[in-house]
Amino acid sequence: MLDGRIAGYISNRDPAKQSDLLVVTGQKELLWHADGTQGVHPGIGTSLLAIEAAPETTPTRFANAVRAARNLSPQMRVRIEDRKAAHYRETYIVQTDKRMREEELVADAPPDRYQSCDHPIIYSLPHSSQRALF
Repeated sequence: MLDGRIAGYISNRDPAKQSDLLVVTGQKELLWHADGTQGVHPGIGTSLLAIEAAPETTPTRFANAVRAARNLSPQMRVRIEDRKAAHYRETYIVQTDKRMREEELVADAPPDRYQSCDHPIIYSLPHSSQRALF
């Protein structure tokens, strides 16, 4: 399981090549997300290499979490400064095109069906003193 401490790879290529380090998404468009948020150690960065990209390929966009935190209104900062967000992942399936909400979790599911972790909404980056929006 990828948890931010090691490199992982995502591809839209051959699902038969899926492994612990490779998640194959197929041709589905991914929802806005931050990689590995459901783990204890979410990744601190993402890089992208496109060897081949057709014109109709879904675009990839990146967001600056430090800038987002810096630009919060004072009222919003006060509201979320000490709060945490819960991040969930269903472990039985690889589904990258659907949000997972707490109220959708199956109450009597086996303990290993979901992986979750709470993270501060605003946190200090581990490699600098900057504050970022999770």
